[in-house]
Amino acid sequence: MNCAICRGACCETIVIPLSADADTNRWVLLHGISQGGILSSVKVSLNCRCTALTVEGACSIYEDRPDLCRIYPAGGPACLDVVRVRRTAEEYEAIRDEGDPERIH
Repeated sequence: MNCAICRGACCETIVIPLSADADTNRWVLLHGISQGGILSSVKVSLNCRCTALTVEGACSIYEDRPDLCRIYPAGGPACLDVVRVRRTAEEYEAIRDEGDPERIH
């Protein structure tokens, strides 16, 4: 993953893992997340640029970032899925490294 070229796609869209419990499902409904916002039955995708993302696309609070940010490593499947949506096909190819995983469904 070439983060310098990407410039923070992962911080423009947040992917939140959901649990199977009713309370989580209630949270999703209360926040007005439509079916179009749901990536799968276990994840929700929200378009919301992080306020800690610098103009250069770097995390200004990297060492003190929230746990939710830490569970998605750069170049991991969730990261690449967000890059695929937020960047052009040409940008995606320039950003993706040879060792990065293939797309997940």
